[in-house]
Amino acid sequence: MTETEARAWVADRFGAVAVDRFTRLADLLVAANQQQNLVAPASLALMWSRHLADSAQLAFLDESNGLWLDIGSGGGLPGLVLALLLDRPFLLCEPRRLRAIFLSEAIDALDLTARVTVAQSKVELLVTPATTISARAVASITALFTAARACATPDTTWILPRGKSGRNELETVQRAVRGEFHVKQSLTDPEAVIVVARRVSAR
Repeated sequence: MTETEARAWVADRFGAVAVDRFTRLADLLVAANQQQNLVAPASLALMWSRHLADSAQLAFLDESNGLWLDIGSGGGLPGLVLALLLDRPFLLCEPRRLRAIFLSEAIDALDLTARVTVAQSKVELLVTPATTISARAVASITALFTAARACATPDTTWILPRGKSGRNELETVQRAVRGEFHVKQSLTDPEAVIVVARRVSAR
């Protein structure tokens, strides 16, 4: 998916308001990235395809309206992007202080303070039941299930974007945990997948 295609995809699926909101977030990310490495500098030229649309596609994978916990939010990907699209509460978990500060400032700048909060913490220290849990480029799937177990219930939906090794990783995961697992093809990267899991429990 090219930058033009990604921007058009967002406009077609979510409308002009979403495009405007994403543009504001992109500007915040580019400015902050000069002070800290929120995203790889080389990926800034691919902001819409690599980061914004790539995160936005996750909005279609869960229709509930409870708390969405995003682990390792960093520059707000995917949590802050999804918070601009979905009218539900979000908790962005980010242990690194400067990144947590960026997230708090971005939430304020994007007028999301009423329903989006930041936890400057490792997820292992949180005890906050979440309806949905996401994590992008953070640890292995098995490690995520273990780290966030205090935030998950049997009804929690896990949405985990992975690279091209995602299918092979899932084979390993299923030897360690039980659950309902589905693999979705990424819309923005033909080599990437998204693992969606429900009813996860240790074997």
